[in-house]
Formats: sequence, C-alpha cells, structure tokens
Amino acid sequence: MKKLLLLPFLLFAFEMHAQLSAKASVGGYYYTGNVNKLDIRSDAALAYKSAKFEYSGNYKFIYSEIAGVQNNGEIAGGVKFDYMPQNKFSPFIALNFYNNKYKGYDLRVSSILGAKYVIYETEKSDYSISAAFQYDAENYAPDKLGVEIPNKNLFRLSIRPKITQQITSSMKLTHISFFRPNLSNFSDHQIDAVTSLSNQISKKFYIDIAHELQYTSKPVREGLKKTDQAIIVSLVYKL
Repeated sequence: MKKLLLLPFLLFAFEMHAQLSAKASVGGYYYTGNVNKLDIRSDAALAYKSAKFEYSGNYKFIYSEIAGVQNNGEIAGGVKFDYMPQNKFSPFIALNFYNNKYKGYDLRVSSILGAKYVIYETEKSDYSISAAFQYDAENYAPDKLGVEIPNKNLFRLSIRPKITQQITSSMKLTHISFFRPNLSNFSDHQIDAVTSLSNQISKKFYIDIAHELQYTSKPVREGLKKTDQAIIVSLVYKL
C-alpha cells in the first residue's frame, strides 16, 4: 500500500517541458454508501499538450483497512488522446479501467469515442460539454456467498458538462459530471459528479476540498446501494 501511495510523487523527480503538465495528490475522505469508511486516496495525472494534440493519463488509488484486514480498495485510471484541443470543437478517444469489488466490479474496461465543444472560455472561465459513445466490457466480482454474476458488454452514451471558474487569484471552482445511459435501456444509467474547490497555498501546492457523487440506477447485484458519496480533502502538487 505504501509503495502505491508514493507513486504520484515520482512525478516530482522529472524536469518537465513547458507543454507537459502534471498533478499529484494524497488525502483522505469519509465515504457513505456501499463503503462507510475513512479511506486513504492517491491521485495523479500527466498531460502533454501542443497546438494539434493532447495526450493525457491518470490514475486513482483508494485503500482502507481495519486491524490489518482490507475493507475497501479501488484502482482506476485511463489514457486519452485529443485532436486540436485548443479549438472550440475537438474530437477525442479514451480508454479507461476500473476495479472495486466492494461495488461489484472485478474489472470494467471502457473504450470511448467522442468530441468536446467549448461553450465559453476566458482567462478565468472555461465552460464546455462533450458527448461520446462508450463501449463497456464489465467483469463482475462474486457476491459474498461466492455466487458468480454473468459478465456484460454494453454500449453507453456519455454526456459530460464541465465548468471551471476562477473565483479569486488563489481559489478555483470546478464541476464536472457524467451522464451515461445504456443505449439499449435508458433506465439503466450512471451519473458521476465531482465539485471541487481548489485553494493555492504556495507556488505549486494546493488544498482541495471536493464532493463526489456516484449513482447507478441498476447495481450489478442485490444488496448494493445505488448512491455513493464522498467528501475529499487533499494536498495537491501541480507542475
């Protein structure tokens, strides 16, 4: 666990080109929903951006244990490629993975193809929306009795509004949400939303406070709650 938590700090050892940006954070949060624990969380993101292309990658790691026994664990991440990211309209492709057996997923791999449209952009504001087709290959974890759940492959539509607003010279508000309905059954949908307030405390360090919401209209098995929420406090380093 400790080695994984140190992974984002490996980013600090590199001299970055002006077009290369990185972000790493460690923190804790109190979770309510399928998992009611105080967890440790580590995030990192790395992006290279030019006038024509943007390559980016990210990961998220969550771990919790009581008396030496793990009771929550999540590993997620992905890679993304944007074409003409500085234009008002830019297409993209992405590949994401997700694992959390406490939410019923042994592994979910998502292939995504879509485009982003910038609605409004200034030095202090950035409002955009994206739409994409998403193909999910979902492998489910057995339930508590060891009963296997059949895996699924399905297509989803992904709609993502995003708002970034500079409030003061040191404080920024960001909201991003995803609405992902199953194309064959819109009553089967997922909603992910994150609202965060970032406060700069030095040239490269920030304190972030965020609220996360995850909603699944049809959980993968009986006994899982539809809604998970989290309050997150993180120390963030940005290059």
